Amino acid sequence: MATQHQLEALYQLETWRLSQIVLMENEVFEEAKQELLERYGEEIFGQEFIHRIAPPKARRFISSLNLSVENRVRDFNDKLYALICIRLKWCERREHPMIENAELAAGIVDIFGTNGAAALTVLLLKRKFLDKLCNCKARIQW
Repeated sequence: MATQHQLEALYQLETWRLSQIVLMENEVFEEAKQELLERYGEEIFGQEFIHRIAPPKARRFISSLNLSVENRVRDFNDKLYALICIRLKWCERREHPMIENAELAAGIVDIFGTNGAAALTVLLLKRKFLDKLCNCKARIQW
């Protein structure tokens, strides 16, 4: 059975929680944050909010959070493409166990600033945003 500490660590990596962190900490996402506040109210940035709403509404909420971050990130697609896809050769290097995560994170910081950069980097990786941006071929499963 997982300990409370382990559960809290996993909880922090949920995409909706990562999106919350990005929206709360990074001013680049201020407009998206304000739209969500108008739609859902102040409590959406509390960690317990997701547990208080019914599952169908929770799914819509999670989708809204993730899409609001991704839509704002798309405004920077040209910069991301040049940095991540071309310079860092994402499609070639994404499978390598020693991928230069520091280089990737530094690129995200370069474009979006330091606030919420770690959460944004993990969110983009978990949602396979960079694979889509760079048009990477599907991974071969053996």
